[in-house]
Formats: sequence, C-alpha cells, structure tokens
Amino acid sequence: MHCQTLPDHVAAMADQLFARLCVYFPAWRNAFPTPEALEQAKAIWIDELVAAGVVRFEQIQRGLLVAKKQQGDFFPSLTDFIAWCDNGGLPTVEEVEAAFHRYCGNRLMFNKPHFTHAEKVMYWIVTGVHQRKPLEVDLKRVIKAEIKKVAERLHNLPEPRTMLPSPPPQKPLSQEEKLDRLAGMRAMLRGAVA
Repeated sequence: MHCQTLPDHVAAMADQLFARLCVYFPAWRNAFPTPEALEQAKAIWIDELVAAGVVRFEQIQRGLLVAKKQQGDFFPSLTDFIAWCDNGGLPTVEEVEAAFHRYCGNRLMFNKPHFTHAEKVMYWIVTGVHQRKPLEVDLKRVIKAEIKKVAERLHNLPEPRTMLPSPPPQKPLSQEEKLDRLAGMRAMLRGAVA
C-alpha cells in the first residue's frame, strides 16, 4: 500500500465516492472516527481499487448501485465494495453451482427472516435454476441464463419467499435435562449394538 498524497483528480474522485458511501451508510463514523482516518481510508481504498482492476467509472457506478441497496447502516468493507464493482453484486457460476447443490440437499437454507442483497440475489438465481430442473450436463448453461435473468432485474428483486415460519426460540436445557437426554441416547446405542 502506498498511502501517499493522492493526485488532485484522484482525490476528487475519492471524495465523491466517499461522499456517496457516507450518505448510504450513516454510521460511517464508526469506521472513520477522525478526519485523518477518513483521509487515510480514501488513499487505501484508491490503492486497492486500482490493484483490483476497478478503474472504470462504470465499475464504480455498479458498486454504488449495489451499495445503495444494502440494508445496513455501517460502512461496507473494502473487499465487499470491490466485489460489488467487479460483478455488480452477482455471484460467479461456480458460487451458484455450489449453492445450488447445497440447496438440493437442504431446501431450508434460505429459510430466514432477513436477507442481505447478496443472499437475495443468490436466492432468486438458485431457486430459478431449481425450477428448471436441469440435467448435470446442462447445469452451467442454465446457471448462466439465470444469472443473466436476475442481472436484468438486479435492483428490483422482490423479497425471497421463505418456506416455513421461523421456529420459536427454544429455552435452554437444564443440566438435569441434558443428562437425561444423554442417558437416553446411550441406552439407544446399547440397544442398537446388542
């Protein structure tokens, strides 16, 4: 990392980028409590964005569009922002394929009350692939088509549909209840061995 004084045009771009991000994430002062910390972060972000190949205005715009859709108040990590710029918040074919296989084994993986933008994107791609019931030989082609379909409505995705209501919270077991359950399991195992 260089962290030296930025050229005027780069400093102006960093100022504009951070001005937008600070509006989108009102708790930004938690990450940058002093003006010096903010200025140092700008320099580091510019160095790392350039190192990651995020150098075009369109890439920064993609990152800002995804940032605007986030639901948290806290400033994003640099690596998250780079990913948003790089692919507009879309997962890779390999990431979708892995998630699809997990989903086929556990249809409840998306059963949660709140979704981040990335989780929402993955939900719509994976469930779209699942509805098409592709053969393994066609899986990558179908995934690419679903990624493209979701990309076209990336900033207008509806909330995912969870499969079941969230389970009620369970009260913790007492030590006596834990020991009773453990004894029951041991008895079942002895019966299975006999």
